[in-house]
Amino acid sequence: MIALSLAITHHHIKLIYRGIDYLAIGIVCHVFGFAIYSGTLIDIEWLIFFVGNGLFVIGTLLLHKGIIKYVGSAQNYKRVYIIVGITALVGMILYFSNLSDMFYKNLMSLLVIYM
Repeated sequence: MIALSLAITHHHIKLIYRGIDYLAIGIVCHVFGFAIYSGTLIDIEWLIFFVGNGLFVIGTLLLHKGIIKYVGSAQNYKRVYIIVGITALVGMILYFSNLSDMFYKNLMSLLVIYM
């Protein structure tokens, strides 16, 4: 009965606030990305770097998509693909050149500028 009432409530809220599901999933991705990046969940260094930062980028893009759906404007996916491609390329280059701390700082700046 509780699951049914939660499903009905979620469906009703989703109709009123379009994009709320993307906002919630984006926040969950941020939480798991920060938890993985801090090193508390995984001990493998390269996995921490790529999965943690990947979840953070995906979470930010989902937040952006949720905001766009909530506001009701058109989404331009070309910019999203460019941001993800640049992030992946710069992440690999800086990780294999042992400059992963610089990547995290630049990733934050890039995502804040994009938003």
